[in-house]
Amino acid sequence: MAKDFDLTERRPFDDQLASVYDHDLMSMDLPIRKGLVRFAIEKPQRKRSAPRSSRVRSLANFVRKRADSTKSREVCPSFSDWVTRTEAEDPYGNRVTVLEHVPINGTLVRQYFYETFCHGIESTEENPRPLEKSQHRECLAIDKGQWNSRCRENYIWTYGKVLKEDGKLGWSVIAIRGSCSCGVSRKPHKGGNSFDESE
Repeated sequence: MAKDFDLTERRPFDDQLASVYDHDLMSMDLPIRKGLVRFAIEKPQRKRSAPRSSRVRSLANFVRKRADSTKSREVCPSFSDWVTRTEAEDPYGNRVTVLEHVPINGTLVRQYFYETFCHGIESTEENPRPLEKSQHRECLAIDKGQWNSRCRENYIWTYGKVLKEDGKLGWSVIAIRGSCSCGVSRKPHKGGNSFDESE
């Protein structure tokens, strides 16, 4: 349910959101995540490591290669980033218009959400790309002879600024991408490629 937002109100967005969150805890039985929305003129950046000397880099690469040979890997690799949205689904199954730009004290800023995506087919750590709906990525370390598998994105609940039907701005609980998991189904003994997902 969207909550009215007063553009003349001087309270920081964090304070406004806190009051909405407390209200919804009493009225909605949902695991709502906080801290996943940010308002900024420029896209928030992911933290990067500080520059290192060539000797330090060589040592780090050696240690990393040794660790890579024994460390565990994700069945479905994922990455997280700050992104904008134009629409989302609310807890009632309705599609709502999400504001990409929000006016704050006379300045138009963008609304960013911290979402987690499945890596696409040609995605890399250096150049991550989300898995498109038309793409089918199989899970790693799954016996292809016995199982069908598919990486899929799961959604979580958070808050976002939306445009309501009456034209007013308001807070609303919306679904955003929160993780990447593996869905599997046992292959039929004789032909067929049906995919009945299970975890």
